[in-house]
Amino acid sequence: MKTILLIGGTRFVGRAILEQLLQSNMKVVVYHRGHHPLPLEHPDLYEELGDCRSPLNYHTLFKKYKFDLIVHTIAYHPDDLKSLLPDIKKYKTPIIVISTGQVYI
Repeated sequence: MKTILLIGGTRFVGRAILEQLLQSNMKVVVYHRGHHPLPLEHPDLYEELGDCRSPLNYHTLFKKYKFDLIVHTIAYHPDDLKSLLPDIKKYKTPIIVISTGQVYI
């Protein structure tokens, strides 16, 4: 079973991605700020709370889980990705960035 880190995932496109990943028999770790609850319960769904601009939070996640893929749905600013880059490089984890942030500018 592949393990996916879904950054965002409680609302909008992140929620739809979460549902598809779980239907595809993936283990999904949803990393979010905690402003909204997870939209569903599932035995292969894990919740981690934190700030996506904190490198320390990502270091902790990468020590706890081995990710096969990262899907980032809340990157509105380059700083939202900058803190993740050291772990992506270290663990060579592929990342997909899906952002609707530009519609707000």
